[in-house]
Amino acid sequence: MKCKLCETKEAQRGAGMCYTCLELYKSIATDPGLAAKILRSLSPPVANKAKSEGWHGVDLDGTLALYDGWKGIDYIGEPIPLMVERVRKWLAQNEQVRIVTARVHPNQDGRAIEVVRYWIDQWCLKQFGQTLPVTNEKDYGMIDLYDDRCVQIIPNTGVRVDGKE
Repeated sequence: MKCKLCETKEAQRGAGMCYTCLELYKSIATDPGLAAKILRSLSPPVANKAKSEGWHGVDLDGTLALYDGWKGIDYIGEPIPLMVERVRKWLAQNEQVRIVTARVHPNQDGRAIEVVRYWIDQWCLKQFGQTLPVTNEKDYGMIDLYDDRCVQIIPNTGVRVDGKE
């Protein structure tokens, strides 16, 4: 059986992890600051899938577009240059990108969701010259998620990457 963390070495019997990952896990459990240092030094991140296999998720309000409060279904803020350039780079490399937003949550009126999609499509056409798939869900194909509300956790530990409680 392969190690459930690194997926490259054989797991130790009963532990589910190889010796190296088990020792690392023990260290991280006692020193959250160490976890942040280790993860920052990893390249590429252990949990990443190959880019050709998946898609990048990008939140809309507050991540891709400026957000300073709800101004209506048809209003999407000005583009955030750093994120727009990042998305353009991915698209130029033929990588898949999806807008991940609560604006299309299914609890809304179905007609309203289509109107929201229309305005997101118009915004994307202006920024990228094409529409992007829009969802409110992640799946196993998601490579990463850029979102202003996320807190990254070290897989299988519950420990924050930034070392905070």
